[in-house]
Amino acid sequence: MYSFVETNFSRSAVLGRLIKNKLLAIPTFGFYRFWGKTHLRRLLWQSIKVEGERLTYHGTAGELFIGFLIAMAVLAGLSFVFQLLIGVFALSSGAEPNPIVLVGSQIIYFIGFFALIAFARYRLWRYRLSRTSLSTIRFYQLGSAFKYAGLNLLWGAITILSVGLAYPKMRQALINYQLNQVHYGAENFEFFGGAKALYKIYWPWMLASFVSFVFMSITFGLTEGQIGEIDPNSTVFIFQILTFLSIAAAAVLFMISRVVEFKYIAAHTKFAGAAFVCALTTGEIVKLMLKRGIIVALIAAAPVLIIPTMLEASMGSEPMGIYAVFAIMAIAFIYFLLFDILLFMMLFLPVFERLATTLRVDSEGVFKATALSSENSPKYGEGFADALDVGAF
Repeated sequence: MYSFVETNFSRSAVLGRLIKNKLLAIPTFGFYRFWGKTHLRRLLWQSIKVEGERLTYHGTAGELFIGFLIAMAVLAGLSFVFQLLIGVFALSSGAEPNPIVLVGSQIIYFIGFFALIAFARYRLWRYRLSRTSLSTIRFYQLGSAFKYAGLNLLWGAITILSVGLAYPKMRQALINYQLNQVHYGAENFEFFGGAKALYKIYWPWMLASFVSFVFMSITFGLTEGQIGEIDPNSTVFIFQILTFLSIAAAAVLFMISRVVEFKYIAAHTKFAGAAFVCALTTGEIVKLMLKRGIIVALIAAAPVLIIPTMLEASMGSEPMGIYAVFAIMAIAFIYFLLFDILLFMMLFLPVFERLATTLRVDSEGVFKATALSSENSPKYGEGFADALDVGAF
C-alpha cells in the first residue's frame, strides 16, 4: 500500500481567512460569502497534494453569486405558488381556514424543504468536483440531483417510519448512488459496500439516540406544568442531567460513526482497479473525536450556561441590568463570530488531515495514469446550497 495524499495547511492563513470572511460578511449583509468561500477553497485545495501534485480550485465568486440569484428566484416563485394554493384550499370550506389543510400544508412544506436540501447537496458536490483539477485533469460527477433527492426522500420516510432503524440502509443507498457517479478523467470510482457493515458502525449511536429520546420524554412529562426553579435533589433534575448527558453522548458517537464510516467507504471503493484503505485506527478516531468533540460541546454549551444568569441579572436594578444586557449582546455577537470558526479549526480540519494522510492505495501512480480530462461541469454554481444555507464552508 502506498501513501498518496499530503497536506500542508497553514493554520494561521486558514484562521485569518475565516475571520476575514466573517468580518466582511457583516457590512455586506452576507454577500461577501461568495468571494470568501472562493478564496478559502483555493487556499485549502492548494494545501493538498495527491501523488505529489497540488489540487487546484477553478470556481469563481461570480458563478456562486449567479447560482444563488437563480436559486432565490426559483424558491421565491415556488413559495408564492405554494402559499397561494394553500390559501385557496384552506378557505374553500368557508370563511375559517380548514385546520386539516393547514396541517397537511405544513407537512408538504417540510417534505419539500427536505427534498430541496438533498438536491442542493448533490449540486454542491457536483459543482466542487467539476471545479477541482489534478494535473490539469478535472473531476466531475454524473447522475441526477433530482434522483438523489428522491432517494433521500424515500429512505428518509422509511427511516422515520422505522424509528431510525433504517438509517444505515439509507446511508448505504445514498453513498452508493453518489460515489458511483464520481469520475476523474475517463475513470470512475466504484463503491461496493453493504448496509450490514454500516449497522455495526452506527448501532452505538442509534442506541444512544434511543436512550436520549426516552430520557427526554420522561423529563418532558415530569416538568409539564411546573413553573419556577427545580430542586437539585429532585427526580426531575436527575432526569434533566441524564437527558443532557445522553444527548451529548449521542452527538459524539455520531461524529465517531461518521469517521469510522469513512474508513469503511475507503476500504470498499475502487478507482481504475486500484483499492484503497484508511490506516487510521478506530482507537485513534475515538480518542481524537472525544477530545475535540467534548471541547466543541463545551463551547457550544457556554451560552446556555451563561445567558440565563445574565438575563436574571438584567431584571435587576440599574446599572447592573444595563450591563447585563450589553454583556448578553456581546456574548451573542462573539458566539456568532467565532463558533463555526472554532468548529472548523478544532474539529473538521484536524480530522480531515488525519483521514487524508492515512489514506493508502495499492497501485502507485494510478491518478497520474489517468490522462483524459472532463468537460462535464454544471454551468452555474451551488446556488441552491447557498440559498438553503447548506455547506457553511
